[in-house]
Amino acid sequence: MADYKVIFTCLFSSVSRHPRCLLRTLSLRQRLFTTGSIQRKENEGENSTNMFEFYHKNPEHLQERQIREIKFDVDQELMVEKEKTERKPPVIEPEKAAWSEGCKRVGAIGVKLGMMPLWLKNGQRVPVTVVQIKDCQVLATRISRELGGNDDVTALEVGAINEKDLEKVNKTDFGRFVKYGVLPKKKVSSFSVSPSALLLPGTEILSGHFYPGQFVTVQAKTKDKGFQGVMKRWGMKGQPASHGQTKTHRKMGATGGGGTPGRIWPGKKMPGHMGNKNRTIYGAKIYRINTKYNVLYIHGQIPGPNGGMVKVKDGVAGHKQPPPYPTYLPHHHGPLPEELIDESIQDFEDDSISFSKG
Repeated sequence: MADYKVIFTCLFSSVSRHPRCLLRTLSLRQRLFTTGSIQRKENEGENSTNMFEFYHKNPEHLQERQIREIKFDVDQELMVEKEKTERKPPVIEPEKAAWSEGCKRVGAIGVKLGMMPLWLKNGQRVPVTVVQIKDCQVLATRISRELGGNDDVTALEVGAINEKDLEKVNKTDFGRFVKYGVLPKKKVSSFSVSPSALLLPGTEILSGHFYPGQFVTVQAKTKDKGFQGVMKRWGMKGQPASHGQTKTHRKMGATGGGGTPGRIWPGKKMPGHMGNKNRTIYGAKIYRINTKYNVLYIHGQIPGPNGGMVKVKDGVAGHKQPPPYPTYLPHHHGPLPEELIDESIQDFEDDSISFSKG
């Protein structure tokens, strides 16, 4: 018993003086030394036993303690693991894929070229943004674990705009492009898709992926304005131009801190960095498509400067007609006319006025 006292003294001197640690240490001492069956009977010459031997010889003491039952079905867990190992990734066959409601297609990456007007048949002028889909290819296929893959979601990694200056491509990214078998790209993005909409790496995304009259979702970065004041950033009025104002004409004025609350509330409109943020436009209509140069004419303005990257994908409202699924494949869907124009747009190659004999 003296050996146990020496061990306990060493342990007690090394533990923290926190009340909870002391309570647990004293509880351990009580379990070790107050159990009559564990105490060494030095006078009788019996050998000392530890707790493991004691509970092994006296299992009834374990039954008296309340032990939480762990519910674990081994057979069920083995069955789940077996199903996971037996799952095989879906076979990618774009030519055999069929469109159905609820399917999710891949998007495209383009370059903003500028803005121009179009005219409706009723004479109304509508502004459109010209976006060119350039060098857009599928880089990699990601399959979720539910379908037998190694990723969280099923998606396609798409790249656009070939990078001619290889000095701007780091070694890691260059190795990835070599693995994919495509030229290095300036812009790479991922689009979540349905399992039936998967495409093989290297598949080119063309303007025929969309159709006139389709509503799309467009995402781009706004122009970078740098650090701006409150008048330009938030449209504040500023201070008076005269009557005692000295170098405070464009300042915001009082911030409203005061004695209560004695601080500035989070989100207060103040000077700071303006622009260079991702913005999304929903429900933008495609009025015209040029299949020769892969140009989309999208209604309205799109964030960002000319030459900026633009992501275009199917709108959240769905489709009025079945789109090319999973994408437009020239060898499968056949050739398209050079100009695809929505029925509401006036085509200037057609006659606007016709005469008939009365």
